[in-house]
Amino acid sequence: LDAQIEWCREVGLRVCGGPILRLDKGFLPDWLYLWEDDFEQIEACVASFVEAVVTRYHGKMHAWHCAARLNTDAALALEEEDMIRLAATVIQTARHADSKTPLIVSFDQPWGEYLAREDRDLSPLHFADALVRADLGIAGLGVEINLGYSPGGTLRREMLDLSQQLDRWLYFGLPLLVMLTIPSSRKPDEQAARQAWPIDADQEVGSDEEARRYADYLERVAQMLLAKTGVHGVIWDQLHDATKHEFAHGGLFDEQHQPKAALSKLFEFRCRHLL
Repeated sequence: LDAQIEWCREVGLRVCGGPILRLDKGFLPDWLYLWEDDFEQIEACVASFVEAVVTRYHGKMHAWHCAARLNTDAALALEEEDMIRLAATVIQTARHADSKTPLIVSFDQPWGEYLAREDRDLSPLHFADALVRADLGIAGLGVEINLGYSPGGTLRREMLDLSQQLDRWLYFGLPLLVMLTIPSSRKPDEQAARQAWPIDADQEVGSDEEARRYADYLERVAQMLLAKTGVHGVIWDQLHDATKHEFAHGGLFDEQHQPKAALSKLFEFRCRHLL
């Protein structure tokens, strides 16, 4: 990791460290479950970990991604109030260890699809509102939009619907980062760890039309995001499909390590509009 960070800095890439905290099963150490009924102990362990990470990489990050998916993935049996407290602890600890680097918190499934399956009181916007109102020094918000996946993702949306949702998040007056994933195929993907499957019933799996629609939809999403002045960055959430990954066919490189149409589209779009 240290070598990768140094390489990014040498070639002029901006480095966002994190997410430092996620509460899904694939992110937590097994021993933390021993303290599942002791929130104060969990909070102390999290604070110690955050302080160690931020102190080690102090001055090497352009932003700290403090917490992600706290509104959705909860491997620990915590109340929503405890989740908010835990997020606040991460933010405050990171700020104490690094007083200058911007801090970001991101939220999954911004439409709140998980509320149909889980007994929760807070929508993603209300969760974010609680943290912003606490005046903890958050410099920006992130929304994770895994378009075209269900369950555990976001159903494919029309551009107007997507635009209106982003406008709601921009009401906070903070810079917005969009973490994006769009599946390139609906074929079975044995390497995908997350039980969220691509949904698009209109086209035959593996057809040329499916690939064309994928590239076209991605381009329209990119154009819409570029039009939002409050969107300060777009992060593609998954690099490749060749090793274990979360979302089926969501990477920029396929299982043969070959670049997908998404990569060339994004590169072309960046050269045309951002350079």
